[in-house]
Amino acid sequence: MIIGQNRSGKTSLKKSLTGKKFNPEEDSTHGIDVDPSFCKITTESWKTGGTKSTVEENSTFSYEYQTAKLVAKELKTSHTVSEFNLRPRTSVKILQKPEDFPSNLLTDNQHLETTEPLDTFFRDEAKEEEKARSVDELSSHLSSVKIDVNNTKSIKDNKVPEEISVLIEKLLAEKHEGFTAEEVHLKIWDFAGQSVYYATHPVFLSPKGIFLLTHRLSEDLYGRATVVVKQGSYKRVEDYASEVTNMDVLHYWMSSVASLHHEDLIRSSSDKLPTKAPPVILVCTWADKPFNDIDPREVAREILCNFESKKYKDHLMHDFFIVDNTKAGNKEDLEDEEVRRLRKVIHEVAKECLSIKSTLIPVRWFQFEKAIQSLVADGYNLLQISQAKEIARDVCGIEEECEFYTLVNFLHDNRVLIYFDKPEELDNLIILNTQWLIDVFKQVIAVVPKECQHRKFCNDWKRLETEGLLTKNLALHVWKDLIRETKTVDHFLSVMEKFCLLCRYPAENGEEVFLVPSMLMSHPTYEFYSNELRCDVPPLYVQFIEDQVPIGLFPRLLIQLMHWCSKRWSRKRHPRLFCNFARFYIGDSGEYSLLVSCRQSTISITVLNQSLKQYSSICREVKCFLVETLSRLCKEFSWLRTKLYQFCVQCTVCLDQVCQQHKIQSCTEDICKHFISEDELQKSGDPVRCYECVTAMDTTLNTRPFEVWFEFLKVL
Repeated sequence: MIIGQNRSGKTSLKKSLTGKKFNPEEDSTHGIDVDPSFCKITTESWKTGGTKSTVEENSTFSYEYQTAKLVAKELKTSHTVSEFNLRPRTSVKILQKPEDFPSNLLTDNQHLETTEPLDTFFRDEAKEEEKARSVDELSSHLSSVKIDVNNTKSIKDNKVPEEISVLIEKLLAEKHEGFTAEEVHLKIWDFAGQSVYYATHPVFLSPKGIFLLTHRLSEDLYGRATVVVKQGSYKRVEDYASEVTNMDVLHYWMSSVASLHHEDLIRSSSDKLPTKAPPVILVCTWADKPFNDIDPREVAREILCNFESKKYKDHLMHDFFIVDNTKAGNKEDLEDEEVRRLRKVIHEVAKECLSIKSTLIPVRWFQFEKAIQSLVADGYNLLQISQAKEIARDVCGIEEECEFYTLVNFLHDNRVLIYFDKPEELDNLIILNTQWLIDVFKQVIAVVPKECQHRKFCNDWKRLETEGLLTKNLALHVWKDLIRETKTVDHFLSVMEKFCLLCRYPAENGEEVFLVPSMLMSHPTYEFYSNELRCDVPPLYVQFIEDQVPIGLFPRLLIQLMHWCSKRWSRKRHPRLFCNFARFYIGDSGEYSLLVSCRQSTISITVLNQSLKQYSSICREVKCFLVETLSRLCKEFSWLRTKLYQFCVQCTVCLDQVCQQHKIQSCTEDICKHFISEDELQKSGDPVRCYECVTAMDTTLNTRPFEVWFEFLKVL
């Protein structure tokens, strides 16, 4: 899986690895580009084969090839090749001892009960022009198209499919024994770098992947990342206030990959792999145009140094690669040396991953996957779980419920399909086409130009553009050609909620409304960051230890704050929401302001009161709400359960010091601040001292301003 910022050369890197010619005019990837073919990889070259829905000479990952390989291997090892009658193929005798097959590979003869390409079982004679079909259409289609088991050729009759017989003959005719060796195949996913797609990527990242994290060497590592441009009704709008740097983008991707790790993934003791899965390899591209002629290797080391203090460093390979994609597609002696080295390392990592936790795959699973691919080719994008079970039973002979769900989860882990087993409202659908799902998501997290807007929904589009609020009516409208059932629309809205693409907003006049975080613009906060510690009440921080603020947490926290404020105080004022900042007007008469800001690794909370009333009660109410809400969210969402956080304050002793990294006085970057946690305040006793600032005349921390947040400080 190739990840990284927009225009960092991810698509060109894919071409370099597969030996394709470099294209200097390469367009940006939109969504996710999934290469439909598998690469058979070796240390020297990557050979692209056919897709699994077709049978080609190089399609070594197909159902037909794997079946033929298994049969040929058994025939050679059992010395029964002479009994393999090549003509006619309808009388082929496969095995003298069928029981010699491993039970978990070929348990019964029903695995090979078909001679016709599976495409014919699912294709209408009069193919409709419209590709997107509803679940109801598919259900009626499946009920009308049944496999005639009586007409299929069976191994019980000593007959095998024509295409499998051809492959068996070829394998048996080979002089060498190479086909019996373990082969490594990869499927390449190229993730779009535009920020509009960032919210969708966590749905598709796989814990079974090997990740190539790309950085564009022609850009300043600490410079401002490419400005986010969002489509408006009349013009494209730049998010000029965004303060995200190129280094921040790399942190985002590493944090996203680290969130995939769970305890079921085996920790590696191999010196070839990181200690945690999935593994990440740093690839610096644009080596031919380094920024300010800085040594690319120094930039790569600087990136690794930035990751060193984060917990996701355990996913990173120690080595890095400096790649010049302009040499892609040249003869071997002119090819970039680093690309050749990268191929070898990926091959080693893949083999090592397989050796740690290898899985023997039943041959009939390939047959099920082929059936799924043929449905996608015919324009089907989703299935009900009952329909998938019907295919598994009638085509592949999979009767056991346990095996079916093991198969579906295996294909989901490898992102062949998408299946959500939790919560309950999501477990009835299987998504067959990942790019189609991205297109579904994109239609409600981006605005279309004015001329494309239906007059009836102009106000809904305006709300989405200016307030980031999506009405369910608009979702039903934009999805009408892709999803034709209201119940299925509800399923997809639930999926988007689960991955924080949407957050349910307080209902308005009985209408369902959702906040779309990706539609919110940034707010210029540098001046606020510089002055917040000089407010009457210093801010409280929620700091995520050795990590970034989890993607999707901040907007969900804002929605929870809205619900709480509307219940707590009778006077209601609409808050001001931005993607990185929000202001709530609270109190019985709106005399307080609650400012919430999201940075790299912290969320800050500041309370302002222009009438200078007591702060203690309101601050402690806010803190109690945060404690309860964060605890509940971490239990509710699996991707938050591994995130460690603490409540803390910023040390005022070293507030005016010059930071070592940026050489700026009172630097506002999280990494340069000295935070003192709630636990440290409780354990330190009185007085609390700062030992970080070596030039401070007085190291004693004045804790009185923090008493509004921590009541225990009053007794210290």
